[in-house]
Amino acid sequence: MIANKWGFRTQAEGKYLGIPLISRRPVKADFQHIIDSVRDRISSWGTRYLSLAGRVTLINSMLTSIPIFSLSHTFMPGNVMAEIEKLIRRFLWSGNLTSNAAHFVAWEQVTKPKSAGGLGIHRLEEWRSILVAKYAFSFLSNADTLWVKCFQAKYENRETIFSTKRGDSWAWKLICQGGTTALHNSMWKIGSGSSTKVMVDAWVDSNPFLRWPTFINTTELLPLTVHHLLGANDEWNQAELHKFFGSELALRIGRLPRLNNEERNSLVWLKSDSTKSPTAALYRDLFRGRELPHNWV
Repeated sequence: MIANKWGFRTQAEGKYLGIPLISRRPVKADFQHIIDSVRDRISSWGTRYLSLAGRVTLINSMLTSIPIFSLSHTFMPGNVMAEIEKLIRRFLWSGNLTSNAAHFVAWEQVTKPKSAGGLGIHRLEEWRSILVAKYAFSFLSNADTLWVKCFQAKYENRETIFSTKRGDSWAWKLICQGGTTALHNSMWKIGSGSSTKVMVDAWVDSNPFLRWPTFINTTELLPLTVHHLLGANDEWNQAELHKFFGSELALRIGRLPRLNNEERNSLVWLKSDSTKSPTAALYRDLFRGRELPHNWV
């Protein structure tokens, strides 16, 4: 209607920086250029003699980087990722795309970090959940922005946050894919406490109290926000803390650092540090403690 009135040129679909600009559900054909790019790279290397270590280096430095940008900015169908990983597996074990070779180690083991006994090759499905976690984190921590308000207005009447239904936009599905990762690796730093729910939100550690194996009186606490646990001087109300949580947990809560009472609650990453980005820290933590029983490399 606007285009007709003002004579604008329109285009139903297109690409921007290699990302398909579409309003429908993305399909495999929209990402065929990425699959072809991976296949062309492997074909150009197939005539060379490359050791296993050399092939791993090329996979980690070049092949897995090809779909990363699209993974972090759009909803890539699972069959696209499966096709890319199929090409990578064949190149890893046979060195080309024309011959077959035995896969001596399961793909699940190969894609673990080197510190856990793997080759450090990124599993695209797992890597995507980490890459898009930043959008879910931004959704949670920027409630006053226009784009968040638009999504909240459309999807707020759901049983749980970050739940999807058939027909939801691919943008919302992309946010929801990173939702679990964002929630499990962040917590609220308390300011006024008025927008943080005592039982539902994570504010003592990465798990909300509803997931704790505890004897907390959940019925009485469920409707309350953290603001109700603050006293008249904006410090922790020790009497209320001991009443609801007991002495040990009350002591832990009383030691939590707080923002100024006039500030909004702030969502913070738990896994990042000064030397690593949140994305790198999340990937590292994803495999922490999952070591192979025997080293095979």
